[in-house]
Amino acid sequence: MNKTPTLLLLGVSPELLDESLYNTVTSKSGVDGFKMLLKEPASYEAVVIGPHLKDVQPLYLVHKINCCSSLRILPIIIEANQGSSEEITACIQSGAHYYLDKDSELVDQILISAVRDHIRYQETAAKIPPLPTGSSLVEATFKIQTLSEAQSAAAIMAQTCPNPRLAAVALAELLINGIEHGNLGISFEDKTRLYKNKKWLEEIERRLLLPTNREKYVTAHFEKKEDTIVIKIRDQGKGFEWDKYEKLGVNRVYNTHGRGIVLARNLAFQNMTYHGNGNEVECIIQLI
Repeated sequence: MNKTPTLLLLGVSPELLDESLYNTVTSKSGVDGFKMLLKEPASYEAVVIGPHLKDVQPLYLVHKINCCSSLRILPIIIEANQGSSEEITACIQSGAHYYLDKDSELVDQILISAVRDHIRYQETAAKIPPLPTGSSLVEATFKIQTLSEAQSAAAIMAQTCPNPRLAAVALAELLINGIEHGNLGISFEDKTRLYKNKKWLEEIERRLLLPTNREKYVTAHFEKKEDTIVIKIRDQGKGFEWDKYEKLGVNRVYNTHGRGIVLARNLAFQNMTYHGNGNEVECIIQLI
């Protein structure tokens, strides 16, 4: 991160985070906070919602944010109140992406992860080229090796989708998963360690140059039909237990990554199905 990220803190306990690490905008009003987000959605890298809101319930505010298309890629972080499994489950079901306990040693790691993810989402959305009047992508196949290529291919495919911005972010997450976990064999545990040591990008670049990986690609096939868009993404990896990552459960809420599949499904796809050993996923977007 080259610039100091800006967080919107709504009803958050003062001791939750080290505010010297971030630019912060604070309010105890959920109504005012939501107005701030609507007015300048690109001004914040994440919103943290705490138990001290004076006018609305935290989960109601989460719902409001998730119902707004312009805010749906913004990471929503909930500060723990009771910290019970029931509370965590309610937060996840409401659409929150992260959950913070002020007594946890992971607060800064989780915040950094949320900010990093949002910056990547914004980079992807910014790559969407203007669609010439009267034109539309009907069918195409992409062969992708790098993270930058994944973002560019996702942006091109998203042009024709009903909500290009959300579709681009969703597709990029799946393509990046195919690169890092499929072709390059970076495990969940590997990524946790690499994120902690800030070596994730460096390790991806290193593995891309290995002789065993130089001819590996993630393939994405795009087809626009009469009433649907069908996108099939396939990597050359060994597959994975995809069903473990379809939902964000209580056991994973404190992880610093592992939300890409959940995010992709929720943002853009009416149906998303993994095939075989998990190295191929088929995504459906309804046009009618």
